[in-house]
Amino acid sequence: MTFAVIERERSFLAMMITLACESQGHHCLVFKDFVHMTGILHAIRVDAIVIDIERPGPNVVDWLETMVPCWPDLPSRALLLTESELTLNDVERIQMLGAEVVSRPRSIADVKIFVMHRVQQARSDRTRRALHGPKQQVFAKQAELG
Repeated sequence: MTFAVIERERSFLAMMITLACESQGHHCLVFKDFVHMTGILHAIRVDAIVIDIERPGPNVVDWLETMVPCWPDLPSRALLLTESELTLNDVERIQMLGAEVVSRPRSIADVKIFVMHRVQQARSDRTRRALHGPKQQVFAKQAELG
């Protein structure tokens, strides 16, 4: 399984996520920005993408929305980390995309739990995609949200 992390500047969390993934036998790629990540998405399939919402640079939700035409299931593979309250507008947009938002892990134990949860989620998503295809999965997620 391959994870992608778009880190904040010199992120200790990105290093912890990488170590936790690799200790479980998975690959973890760390990217500095969306431009680098977008280029890699053309060449490599990633099972989960971890993005810190408070990272400097372009808005995470804006970037995910621009990716949907090329990769409709990408937002459902995205896990957005935050330490603060989101605006109502961002919450609604994130729900429409089908991305997941969680509090930023604060300890190594939290990171290990976080990685194991994402591994299970990615396996479940792979099974759904195999049965229904990525577009049907996105439509099903949107129907769930109302």
